[in-house]
Amino acid sequence: MTHPTTAEPEVIFQEDELSLTRVNPTWTLDQLLEQPGLFFFKDVHALMNISRKRPGQIYRQLREQNIDPWTTYGLRKIWDHWVVKMSLFAPYYNSLNIRTIKRVHPSWDGNSLIIQKGVFKLAHVCTKIPFSSHQLRYRARLNLNAREDYGIWKEEDVFLVQMERFGPWVKSIWQQFEDTKEPKERARPIEESAHPKPDPSST
Repeated sequence: MTHPTTAEPEVIFQEDELSLTRVNPTWTLDQLLEQPGLFFFKDVHALMNISRKRPGQIYRQLREQNIDPWTTYGLRKIWDHWVVKMSLFAPYYNSLNIRTIKRVHPSWDGNSLIIQKGVFKLAHVCTKIPFSSHQLRYRARLNLNAREDYGIWKEEDVFLVQMERFGPWVKSIWQQFEDTKEPKERARPIEESAHPKPDPSST
């Protein structure tokens, strides 16, 4: 008969590292960030509004600063999957200000959208206005000051817009297109032969 050892075990796993936690589909972002435990990043990135490529970039940046990503921010890769320890990762995530990216409300039309305040994803904005994301990305690439002039910029692999600048710019562009209508045909001058001037000698 095998008897379990009674020796005091070495603490390898912390209390919130003993299992992987599944994401409840009803959680809000705030509820997710309050959860203890480990999560696969692939399961939380959508709710966090963060690219799946971002952990690798964060990890490299921290290593370059001689910061341990796991013990400091709860980020590590286990074989092929990124894992986050939410008690450490949540404060770091909040410091990134990613939460400032707002969602385009389904009930908004283009007129309602361009008067909003805050940062939005360009691809989502273009579902509500008569410009394609391809057109606006092209315009932004042509202008080194696109963020200041248009409110459009690229952050990692995503184009974003600052609506306080983007909205007025889009409005001005649309009005410029209205001003390029074909001018009305000018009225023809009255031909002299049709209405001859009276002869002074005949009066």
